Amino acid sequence: ALWYGALFFATSACAQGGPMAWVPLVSSPPSARQGHAMSYDAMRAVVVLSGGGQPFENQLAAIRETWELSESRWIKRSISGPSERYYHSTSYDAVRNATVLFGGVSETGIVLRDTWEWSGTTWIVRATAGPSARYRHALAHDAARGLTVLFGGRDLAARKAETWVWNGAAW
Repeated sequence: ALWYGALFFATSACAQGGPMAWVPLVSSPPSARQGHAMSYDAMRAVVVLSGGGQPFENQLAAIRETWELSESRWIKRSISGPSERYYHSTSYDAVRNATVLFGGVSETGIVLRDTWEWSGTTWIVRATAGPSARYRHALAHDAARGLTVLFGGRDLAARKAETWVWNGAAW
Protein backbone atom coordinates (compact mmCIF):
# COMPACT_ATOMS: atom_id res chain seq x y z
CA ALA A 1 0.00 0.00 0.00
CA LEU A 2 1.24 3.47 -0.83
CA TRP A 3 1.85 5.65 2.19
CA TYR A 4 0.63 9.18 1.59
CA GLY A 5 2.71 11.04 4.15
CA ALA A 6 0.15 11.17 6.94
CA LEU A 7 0.61 9.36 10.20
CA PHE A 8 -2.32 8.68 12.45
CA PHE A 9 -2.47 7.64 16.06
CA ALA A 10 -5.29 6.15 18.06
CA THR A 11 -6.69 8.08 20.98
CA SER A 12 -8.75 6.40 23.61
CA ALA A 13 -12.00 7.75 24.82
CA CYS A 14 -12.71 4.55 26.76
CA ALA A 15 -12.39 6.34 30.11
CA GLN A 16 -15.36 8.46 29.06
CA GLY A 17 -17.16 5.42 27.64
CA GLY A 18 -16.58 6.48 24.03
CA PRO A 19 -14.97 4.69 21.07
CA MET A 20 -11.35 4.87 19.93
CA ALA A 21 -10.64 7.57 17.33
CA TRP A 22 -7.86 8.09 14.77
CA VAL A 23 -6.37 11.58 14.73
CA PRO A 24 -4.06 12.76 11.88
CA LEU A 25 -0.63 14.14 12.71
CA VAL A 26 0.26 17.00 10.40
CA SER A 27 3.79 18.41 10.40
CA SER A 28 5.42 18.66 6.98
CA PRO A 29 5.68 14.89 6.55
CA PRO A 30 7.99 12.97 4.19
CA SER A 31 6.82 12.52 0.61
CA ALA A 32 4.40 9.71 -0.29
CA ARG A 33 6.21 6.37 -0.66
CA GLN A 34 5.96 2.61 -0.41
CA GLY A 35 8.44 -0.11 0.52
CA HIS A 36 9.98 2.06 3.25
CA ALA A 37 11.02 0.79 6.69
CA MET A 38 10.00 2.18 10.06
CA SER A 39 10.96 1.26 13.61
CA TYR A 40 10.69 2.84 17.03
CA ASP A 41 13.87 4.04 18.79
CA ALA A 42 12.88 3.61 22.44
CA MET A 43 15.99 5.32 23.82
CA ARG A 44 15.32 8.59 21.96
CA ALA A 45 11.51 8.16 21.78
CA VAL A 46 11.35 8.66 18.00
CA VAL A 47 10.02 6.71 15.03
CA VAL A 48 12.76 6.25 12.39
CA LEU A 49 11.71 6.07 8.71
CA SER A 50 14.22 5.11 6.01
CA GLY A 51 14.13 4.84 2.24
CA GLY A 52 11.19 3.63 0.21
CA GLY A 53 10.14 4.13 -3.37
CA GLN A 54 7.88 6.39 -5.37
CA PRO A 55 6.01 5.05 -8.42
CA PHE A 56 7.67 6.15 -11.66
CA GLU A 57 6.93 4.73 -15.14
CA ASN A 58 5.71 1.29 -13.93
CA GLN A 59 8.55 0.86 -11.42
CA LEU A 60 9.71 2.40 -8.15
CA ALA A 61 12.19 5.27 -7.93
CA ALA A 62 14.15 4.54 -4.76
CA ILE A 63 14.55 7.19 -2.05
CA ARG A 64 17.65 7.89 0.05
CA GLU A 65 16.27 9.63 3.12
CA THR A 66 16.09 9.19 6.88
CA TRP A 67 13.30 10.90 8.79
CA GLU A 68 12.36 10.89 12.45
CA LEU A 69 8.98 11.51 14.05
CA SER A 70 9.19 12.98 17.54
CA GLU A 71 5.82 13.64 19.15
CA SER A 72 3.94 15.14 16.16
CA ARG A 73 6.86 16.64 14.21
CA TRP A 74 8.74 15.08 11.27
CA ILE A 75 12.43 15.98 10.92
CA LYS A 76 14.58 15.06 7.91
CA ARG A 77 17.76 13.71 9.49
CA SER A 78 20.16 12.35 6.89
CA ILE A 79 20.68 11.69 3.22
CA SER A 80 24.05 10.02 3.73
CA GLY A 81 24.44 6.36 4.62
CA PRO A 82 22.64 3.52 2.89
CA SER A 83 22.10 3.90 -0.85
CA GLU A 84 18.61 4.51 -2.25
CA ARG A 85 16.49 1.43 -1.51
CA TYR A 86 13.04 0.02 -0.91
CA TYR A 87 11.61 -3.23 0.55
CA HIS A 88 14.39 -3.30 3.19
CA SER A 89 13.75 -3.81 6.91
CA THR A 90 14.76 -2.09 10.13
CA SER A 91 14.55 -2.94 13.82
CA TYR A 92 15.66 -1.07 16.92
CA ASP A 93 18.42 -2.84 18.92
CA ALA A 94 17.71 -1.86 22.53
CA VAL A 95 20.98 -3.35 23.80
CA ARG A 96 23.18 -1.18 21.59
CA ASN A 97 20.75 1.73 21.11
CA ALA A 98 20.90 1.59 17.32
CA THR A 99 18.42 1.05 14.49
CA VAL A 100 19.58 -1.91 12.36
CA LEU A 101 18.85 -1.92 8.59
CA PHE A 102 19.33 -4.87 6.25
CA GLY A 103 18.98 -5.43 2.49
CA GLY A 104 16.31 -4.21 0.11
CA VAL A 105 16.28 -3.31 -3.58
CA SER A 106 18.52 -0.58 -5.02
CA GLU A 107 17.63 2.22 -7.43
CA THR A 108 18.92 0.03 -10.29
CA GLY A 109 16.98 -3.08 -9.21
CA ILE A 110 19.88 -4.89 -7.53
CA VAL A 111 18.93 -6.90 -4.44
CA LEU A 112 21.15 -5.85 -1.51
CA ARG A 113 22.76 -7.63 1.47
CA ASP A 114 24.38 -4.86 3.48
CA THR A 115 23.82 -4.18 7.19
CA TRP A 116 23.74 -0.61 8.51
CA GLU A 117 23.14 0.98 11.90
CA TRP A 118 21.63 4.40 12.67
CA SER A 119 22.78 5.99 15.93
CA GLY A 120 20.44 8.96 15.73
CA THR A 121 23.09 11.12 14.07
CA THR A 122 24.92 8.92 11.53
CA TRP A 123 24.56 5.74 9.51
CA ILE A 124 27.47 3.28 9.72
CA VAL A 125 27.87 0.21 7.50
CA ARG A 126 28.41 -2.78 9.80
CA ALA A 127 28.55 -5.77 7.44
CA THR A 128 28.45 -6.73 3.79
CA ALA A 129 28.54 -10.50 4.48
CA GLY A 130 25.99 -12.69 6.21
CA PRO A 131 22.51 -13.45 4.88
CA SER A 132 22.19 -13.57 1.11
CA ALA A 133 20.78 -10.54 -0.69
CA ARG A 134 17.04 -10.22 -0.10
CA TYR A 135 14.04 -7.95 0.19
CA ARG A 136 10.61 -8.06 1.89
CA HIS A 137 12.08 -9.84 4.90
CA ALA A 138 11.35 -9.15 8.57
CA LEU A 139 13.66 -7.90 11.33
CA ALA A 140 12.86 -7.92 15.05
CA HIS A 141 14.92 -7.42 18.18
CA ASP A 142 15.10 -10.29 20.69
CA ALA A 143 15.63 -8.37 23.93
CA ALA A 144 16.08 -11.53 26.03
CA ARG A 145 19.11 -12.60 23.98
CA GLY A 146 20.26 -9.15 22.83
CA LEU A 147 20.10 -10.13 19.14
CA THR A 148 18.39 -8.81 16.03
CA VAL A 149 16.55 -11.60 14.20
CA LEU A 150 16.03 -11.69 10.42
CA PHE A 151 13.51 -14.04 8.85
CA GLY A 152 12.42 -14.80 5.31
CA GLY A 153 12.29 -12.46 2.37
CA ARG A 154 13.05 -13.21 -1.23
CA ASP A 155 15.68 -12.71 -3.89
CA LEU A 156 15.01 -12.44 -7.62
CA ALA A 157 14.53 -16.21 -7.93
CA ALA A 158 12.80 -17.52 -4.82
CA ARG A 159 11.39 -16.99 -1.36
CA LYS A 160 13.73 -17.48 1.59
CA ALA A 161 12.78 -19.46 4.70
CA GLU A 162 15.95 -18.76 6.65
CA THR A 163 16.45 -17.29 10.11
CA TRP A 164 19.61 -15.29 10.89
CA VAL A 165 20.72 -13.40 14.02
CA TRP A 166 22.82 -10.22 14.22
CA ASN A 167 24.85 -9.70 17.39
CA GLY A 168 26.12 -6.22 16.54
CA ALA A 169 29.35 -7.51 14.99
CA ALA A 170 28.43 -10.47 12.77
CA TRP A 171 25.54 -12.49 11.39
